[in-house]
Amino acid sequence: KGQDVNNYHVWTYVSPDDVSQGFRLALELRDVKFDTFFITAADGLNQRPTLVMHEERYGKLPEIRKPDIFEKNPYASVMDISHARERLGYEPTINWRDMVARIAN
Repeated sequence: KGQDVNNYHVWTYVSPDDVSQGFRLALELRDVKFDTFFITAADGLNQRPTLVMHEERYGKLPEIRKPDIFEKNPYASVMDISHARERLGYEPTINWRDMVARIAN
């Protein structure tokens, strides 16, 4: 699945633990009436670099506004979680490989 550019898994996922972390952190935020956060894993389900798969699927890359994210992690999610990290202190705790390992054991 993680190699097929037409499979939706190339995009994003999130573990239940990380969803609850994001929800809790948002509830604890007291100095804001409204904001929007992407709560997702730091990587995608893809087994090849995200931008390579995106270019294969669509024929070209969009403007990459934060190239450092993909330089640090070529498998980074297409959903930018920087705002949740900075504002909430959100940090994903598990990746899909670890989730699969949990299930297998």
